[in-house]
Amino acid sequence: MDYSVTTPISSRFMYTGAAIQEGQIESPDASTAGDFGERLVEGFFRSWYLYITPIVLFAALGLYSASGMVGQYTSIGRLNATANPYVDQPTIRGTEISYYETPASGTARLINEQLGSDSFVDDVAERAGLSEYVETGLITRGSIRASLGAYAAGNNNLTVGASWADPETALELANATLAGYTDYLANIAAADSAEAVDFWTERKAAATEDVLAAQAQLSDYMQSLPQGAEAERTTGQTLEIDRLQSTIDRALDVESKAQASIDEAAFTSAQAQGDASRSLLIVDAPTLAAAPSAVAKDQMTTVVMFTMLGVLIAAGALVLRTTLDRTVRTAGQVGHAASTTTIAVVPQLKGHAKKRSGRKSSKSSSKKPTKKPTKKPARQPSPAGASA
Repeated sequence: MDYSVTTPISSRFMYTGAAIQEGQIESPDASTAGDFGERLVEGFFRSWYLYITPIVLFAALGLYSASGMVGQYTSIGRLNATANPYVDQPTIRGTEISYYETPASGTARLINEQLGSDSFVDDVAERAGLSEYVETGLITRGSIRASLGAYAAGNNNLTVGASWADPETALELANATLAGYTDYLANIAAADSAEAVDFWTERKAAATEDVLAAQAQLSDYMQSLPQGAEAERTTGQTLEIDRLQSTIDRALDVESKAQASIDEAAFTSAQAQGDASRSLLIVDAPTLAAAPSAVAKDQMTTVVMFTMLGVLIAAGALVLRTTLDRTVRTAGQVGHAASTTTIAVVPQLKGHAKKRSGRKSSKSSSKKPTKKPTKKPARQPSPAGASA
């Protein structure tokens, strides 16, 4: 049976078939897409201070971070990755450049990969005179790594730069990076030859020990023989002497060949190191920076990033709170929640209601209780002859 009831919500609504109070009906579906935007706006203005707070806090944090930024001195050196385009570049194991890379971009990638290793950063710090600060923790490897970088500046040219708070340290870091990478190439190129030198050095040491041992055996054997002319020695003694002498000769031959192999490997190593060092040509050496770089752009970027982060957090909180808020606040939301039609909206006159309640209370207080008159008993007539 349909009936109309007027009940208080935020205002007073008149409905057909349902009586609904605020907060007592939850919509099975929060609202339509258009209504969701309305709820977002309403939710923001109902508690705007809660959503402004993270934006203000993150903006203040961005300002604080930006205030600590100082200008960096940058020292840059320019290299050529193809020192002589008419001569084939040496193939160095582990430093191959992919077919889709230019010589400059491939070399820049290899330098940046080396900067990712602690051993290379430690070598750069030692060359720049910062190893003591790294060991004591005043300067971290991460700060050194972040201040260095290599970038392609064309197909064949690349730049290696270092940024630091003072120009001298920036220059030392740039030079140390160039020298460290050049030595790295030389060591890689000479690695195979160095292994060959180590191998033949061990073989020579073993051959030398064999020579000394054979000579000692021959000397001891000769001393054990009776002293005299050679004709007095027996055939067995002569054969033993020849055998010991042959052992000495073989050991000397192994020692001589090992020394020759060592010399050849050392020459190959020196040649490989020279070729590797010539594979990169320093076009412009790093120079001392005259002035620090401007930080206004970086400061503005930092403030904007922190502010946007606060905006994202506030927006996420607003959307989440609006999604979880299932209460009904408007006539349209009530009609959607109850699947009914709104007939009329009657605003709640709060001031008028208070005035009426005030009048009622004043009237009730002005009425005073009245006492009912009590009847006095009628006086009985005295009998005749009685005195008054």
